[in-house]
Amino acid sequence: GILEPAAMAFILLALRPTRSDLSVLLVVVAISVGIGGLLNMIQTIPAMKTLAVMQDRRLFFSRITYFNVGLFGEMLAMAMPLLLATLLAQRRGHLHLPQGVVAVLISTLAVSVVSLFLTFSKSAYLATFGGCLVLLLLVVHSWRRRIAIVFATALLSTVVIPWPAFFLQVSPPLEQAYRSTMVSLMGESRYNSWNPSTLSGQGSLIERWYATRAALQMAVDHPLLGIGLDQFKGQYVGHYRPPEAHLDLDWAHSMFPEVAAELGLPALILDLIFYAAAMLALWRIYRAPPDPLTRLLASALLAVVVSWLLVGTAFAGDMYR
Repeated sequence: GILEPAAMAFILLALRPTRSDLSVLLVVVAISVGIGGLLNMIQTIPAMKTLAVMQDRRLFFSRITYFNVGLFGEMLAMAMPLLLATLLAQRRGHLHLPQGVVAVLISTLAVSVVSLFLTFSKSAYLATFGGCLVLLLLVVHSWRRRIAIVFATALLSTVVIPWPAFFLQVSPPLEQAYRSTMVSLMGESRYNSWNPSTLSGQGSLIERWYATRAALQMAVDHPLLGIGLDQFKGQYVGHYRPPEAHLDLDWAHSMFPEVAAELGLPALILDLIFYAAAMLALWRIYRAPPDPLTRLLASALLAVVVSWLLVGTAFAGDMYR
């Protein structure tokens, strides 16, 4: 099942585990997701054989472990900051893990990076970069290093997020070279899905925006109790879908608008308070920790919540239900 990180934060604060207990829990969570990624690669790479086939059949990548590639990408986005934080704690001497465990963690990180790439999931890419960036900015104390980390993260993101294409329009040869490289990595359909002017982008971005906008209108029309749990599709297709939309989407593709639409504004307010309280508690621990390890753990959990919120905003859907 999926434990929302805000709920996990409250549970951990209530149980008050020792720092070693918490470290073990985070390691177990991260490694379990890595095992899922390893199983996915074992069952798909030999069967599909080429990167082009994996691009075309990406939805089958995590079918036997997480069923939905978006859900698996979300789990990876939350596991990666945990892996990085644990390895940082070991490197700084805050943890004293056996060398075998460290080797497993490094291997898990490598498997998770490859698995993340093979999801070809936009929301997972954005959430992973966002969460890991937050973690690194929190654990580094020099502003010069923080600026360098931001630039390095932006540069690294160009491998899976084709944002440079917008700026390369001024030079068609450079844009075409960049496009050819990215298409070879992620496939033409996934590359085009970042561009709302293409057919793939219409379905991946514009249609989802129509659904999110409709959810906001549903919340305005039914502010107290919403339209009812799991009633989005009927209301969207019957009343709120704009004429220019074509897909019969059954969720808002964004967590908070969907909560507001199906459960009402009071539920949305409670949801926002829930996340804000968890993040505030972690921030207070980060600002006044009893020791460096606790500060690092608070940074990791903050990064995990950020990853969750990013992927929940960009994807939502099954995880919300």
